[in-house]
Amino acid sequence: PVPLYRDLSRGDRGEDVSSLEAFLAGMGFLDEGLADDYLGTATVEAFSSFQTKNGFPVESTFRATSVLFVGENSTVGEVAVSVGERVDAFADERVFFVA
Repeated sequence: PVPLYRDLSRGDRGEDVSSLEAFLAGMGFLDEGLADDYLGTATVEAFSSFQTKNGFPVESTFRATSVLFVGENSTVGEVAVSVGERVDAFADERVFFVA
């Protein structure tokens, strides 16, 4: 997946939106047929469902600082978070969401 380099909101397009959609589809929140590199209603609804199901605050903006996509050939040496922050691994454990 392409790393997120910006916050994403309704109307955005690009490979980073495609990465978000692939994550949401892989988690069962978005039908793969609706992934179109455009952050429209279906993607916003899928992201809101993901946030609700996982106990995260529902926001209309997907913040680049809230997720880390780790590619197949990547090595993560360190991930620093503050005490009390929730960090979850999803799907194949190459995607992490920091609340």
